[in-house]
Amino acid sequence: MYNPSLASLIVRIGLAVTFAYAAIGGLVQPGAWISYVPDFSNAFIDPALVLDILSVLQLVLVAWLLTGRFVKFAAIASIGF
Repeated sequence: MYNPSLASLIVRIGLAVTFAYAAIGGLVQPGAWISYVPDFSNAFIDPALVLDILSVLQLVLVAWLLTGRFVKFAAIASIGF
């Protein structure tokens, strides 16, 4: 039987795992992920700091997706990452 809440849970967990992988990878091995930082930010701020900030924001997004509250806003926020 089709259960929309189960489908939503599976999609949210899959998206959270994807963001968690990128965030943890960026924090543990920044040298491997530094090339994904946009070049225009290098003129204003250190790329390593940008990577750290993005990684922390991604972990916040992971927690937000896993809570299941305000999922539409979490989906909109995930577009930026």
